[in-house]
Amino acid sequence: KTLVDQAVALNLDLANGHFYHGRLELVQNYYDKAIVAFQSGLKARPIYSDGWQLLGSAQRLAGRISDAQASYQRALEQRPSNMDALRGLAQCYAQQRNHAEALRVLRDATNFAPNDANILYQYLAYEEQYGQPQRALDIRLRLAQAEPKNTQNLLAIAFLHARLQRFPQALKIVQDHIAAEGKNIANIQILASIYTLQEQHDKAQGTLVDYVNEKGAAATTEDWLLLAKYYLTRQNQESAKLAFDRAIKVEDP
Repeated sequence: KTLVDQAVALNLDLANGHFYHGRLELVQNYYDKAIVAFQSGLKARPIYSDGWQLLGSAQRLAGRISDAQASYQRALEQRPSNMDALRGLAQCYAQQRNHAEALRVLRDATNFAPNDANILYQYLAYEEQYGQPQRALDIRLRLAQAEPKNTQNLLAIAFLHARLQRFPQALKIVQDHIAAEGKNIANIQILASIYTLQEQHDKAQGTLVDYVNEKGAAATTEDWLLLAKYYLTRQNQESAKLAFDRAIKVEDP
C-alpha cells in the first residue's frame, strides 16, 4: 500500500492513481471496488489498452461477463496484441460455452505471440477438444521436432492419432514410450483412452486394472481414482465404489 500511495502521489499511471488503487483492490479480491477504480481511471485516461484489460478482468472475476467482453474488446481495439486481453476474452467465451469464439481468440493470440508456450498449449488444448484435431496434430508434430523429450506433447500426439482413427500409429507411440520409460499414470491413461476410442473396452479396463495391480501397495490415490472414473464411464457403479474406497484408504488409512 505504501508503494501505491507513492505512485499515486507521483501520478505515475497518468490517472490520479486510480489504476494503482484498482490493482490493489483486485489482488485482495475486492472486485466491485476494483471496477469502480478502473472506471475512474479510464475516465481520466480512456486511451489505455492495459486499463481496459484490467477493467475486463475485474468484471469477469465479478461474474459480469458481458461487461468484461466489452472491456476486453476495447483493449484489443487499442492494441490488438494485448495478450492478457486476448486470454481474458477467450475465458469469457469459454464461460459462455461459445467455444468457436474462444478458439478464434486463442488462434489470434498464438499469431501475435508464437513463442509464448503458455498461450500455445492453452490454444492446443482448446483446438483438440473443440476445433480441428488434425490442425492441432500438425502443430504438435512440429513441436516434437524441437522438443523430442517433451513427454506430454508426445502422448498428446498419440491421442490425436487415435482421435483421427489412426490407431496403429497411436498405439506404437504409447507402447514405445512405455517400453522406454516404464508405466506411469500418464501413459497408461492415454493407452486406455486409445482402446476406449477403438471400443475395445475389455483392453481399456484390463490396462488400468493391471497397472493398479502391478503397483500393489504402491498404488496412489490418483491411480485408484483413474480406475474409478473409468468404471463410472462404463456404468459399473459397484466397481467404481470399490475403487473410490481404495483411493480414500490410500489418502486416509
